[in-house]
Amino acid sequence: MLGRLYASGTRAGEAQALDLADLALEDEELRIRHGKGDRERIALGGREAIEAMRHYLGDGRHVLAAKNTGKPDTAVLT
Repeated sequence: MLGRLYASGTRAGEAQALDLADLALEDEELRIRHGKGDRERIALGGREAIEAMRHYLGDGRHVLAAKNTGKPDTAVLT
């Protein structure tokens, strides 16, 4: 997943602010809503990075999210 963020040029703060609704994996896009200067932009990535993101969302994220208590977390990086 870090490869996906690196490939797209996503900054650390932008990655931290990503929600699940910001992902368009079928289009190989991320919607960056909290970018530099509070401007929204679309970040693109490659096929391998998209597959890594799908793997993380399918196999790893739920384990991390289960450790969080309280309301459901919509952040990509839980």
